[in-house]
Amino acid sequence: MIPRTIHVIINPAAGNNEPVLNTINDVFAQYDIQWEALVTHGPGDATELARQAVADGCDLVASYGGDGTLMEIVNGLMGAKMPIGILPGGTGNTVAAELGIPLNLGDALRLLATSEARRRLDVGEINGRYFLLRAYTGIGDDHNASRELKDRLGVLAYPISGLRFLKEHPPATFRLTVDDQLIEETGIMCYVNNVAYSRSPKLQDWLERTFLDVKVHAGDEPEPAAAPLLQTIDPTDGLLDIVLLSQDPFTLQAFKSFVVRSGEAQATVHFIQGKCIHIEADPPQGLWIDGEECGTTPADIQIVPAAIEVVVP
Repeated sequence: MIPRTIHVIINPAAGNNEPVLNTINDVFAQYDIQWEALVTHGPGDATELARQAVADGCDLVASYGGDGTLMEIVNGLMGAKMPIGILPGGTGNTVAAELGIPLNLGDALRLLATSEARRRLDVGEINGRYFLLRAYTGIGDDHNASRELKDRLGVLAYPISGLRFLKEHPPATFRLTVDDQLIEETGIMCYVNNVAYSRSPKLQDWLERTFLDVKVHAGDEPEPAAAPLLQTIDPTDGLLDIVLLSQDPFTLQAFKSFVVRSGEAQATVHFIQGKCIHIEADPPQGLWIDGEECGTTPADIQIVPAAIEVVVP
């Protein structure tokens, strides 16, 4: 169904200095769409504004911002049977890239105004909160990625910030129970993915040129492979994809394992899929979901299959 009323939740901290409100108004006016802007002012606002939009009875809730803004909106719409439109305005825009949504604001608006196509996506749940991209503990790739660095370097701000933190972060002993399988390993980070880490050719090229290669434990024996590891992740398969990196924290090539694996191996990565995950760490580690802090380990994570509906090309 083509929406006639759209509530657009806007994160004013996002964007590329583009005239957001004027662009929205110009495009939607061409299609006779009634719309309302709901502006966030701090963390958690997008969740409450999404609930308000449902109560107001609009046809569609759109997110203008990055993946963090979208994550908050998903938390407000769980169980509401309200479709979501994505207007990429952040630094990474990983979900939009995964779904083939245009990164140009005008084109993304025209998609919302004309497309009847919808795609149902899985959502991860951790400690009562929901995420679209990933939950992670240990060192995260966007740990301490400042707004200034994001504005200057774009998507490269995430791995660079992680690498800066890498030398100061000691390894931990991770104990994972994935469905019925137990993994215990000393490592520096553990990712629980729902959407692929990055489709950015720029980021993947930088990692390919900068770091060495890894081996992946997808079972009992490690195996090198030429295919990109996390591009196999599918947000519609009803599974979470867990990556545990066990590596000396001073060995920088380990960071590459999250995007590309090929050639001669130098680090070890455990890769396993499951529906329910319990994570413990010694010492306890911080938790993040889609770039936002979410307490500390231990934690229970599970998949909620086909939980939300997104407008797609």
